[in-house]
Amino acid sequence: MVTHKANLLDTLARWWLIALVFVAALGMIVLFRLRAETLQAWSGLRDPILDAQFGYTPAFAYERIRAIGAGGRQLYALTQLTLDIAFPFAYSLLASLLVVRLYRFAEHLSWVRALRYVPWLNGAVDVVENLSIAALLLLFPTEWPALAHFASAAGVVKWSLGGIVLLVLALGLLWRGLRFVFHKL
Repeated sequence: MVTHKANLLDTLARWWLIALVFVAALGMIVLFRLRAETLQAWSGLRDPILDAQFGYTPAFAYERIRAIGAGGRQLYALTQLTLDIAFPFAYSLLASLLVVRLYRFAEHLSWVRALRYVPWLNGAVDVVENLSIAALLLLFPTEWPALAHFASAAGVVKWSLGGIVLLVLALGLLWRGLRFVFHKL
């Protein structure tokens, strides 16, 4: 099964598809910015988006959930269950395809082939966080502190894995650059 998935990623790792997924992800980022600006205007808070935080307390979460109002909670929940489910898929695919392209020279190493799955783990944790935040929003005014802790923990793991993905991509770019320079000498 892993070989089949790896072969699929190898097949999909074309620059035109990477560019297309990049443009789609950028479009989603624009929509997220519009959501954030709307929720900021409705709440008066500078940072009403929970999934943009690196950890938070239940009190912090419910302060934001309360401040954005009923319309804000509906908008936030709707985008958590639509846009913020599609976005992790897009960025996971993008990062995974970039890993395949950047590390193609070392694909014979099993640990290098495993790197292409780290973005998918990051995206899966992001979806768990998004579903948890949507539940917090939809269940309000009932407060579920344990669920808020869980959503926060998922967010911390998401951001940590995201950092690892960026490090893997940066090292791949560096390695490719060094190979290019030394190959030219």
